[in-house]
Amino acid sequence: MLPDFYVLNKGELNQRADGHSMEMSEIGQLIAILSVGLIKLVWIWMLIDCAMNEPPGSDKVLWILLMVFTGCIGGLIYFYVRRPRRIKKFDR
Repeated sequence: MLPDFYVLNKGELNQRADGHSMEMSEIGQLIAILSVGLIKLVWIWMLIDCAMNEPPGSDKVLWILLMVFTGCIGGLIYFYVRRPRRIKKFDR
């Protein structure tokens, strides 16, 4: 038999100081919103980085188009593939 402090009321996961309970769906929604926001910020950062630091030419246009049409996946590809090479080659 479990002690009383281990047993949670049905549907209650966490008792807050004000007496209200926080449901798991609220926590999941908060995590999802924060995750999507972070991913979008990284995508915007990569777009700005490409637009400001890539040397002029067709590569710059292609990378920007790739990121615009593929979204966050394109931003991650740029971050891991092109950005390190650009920094090494052009020192920016």
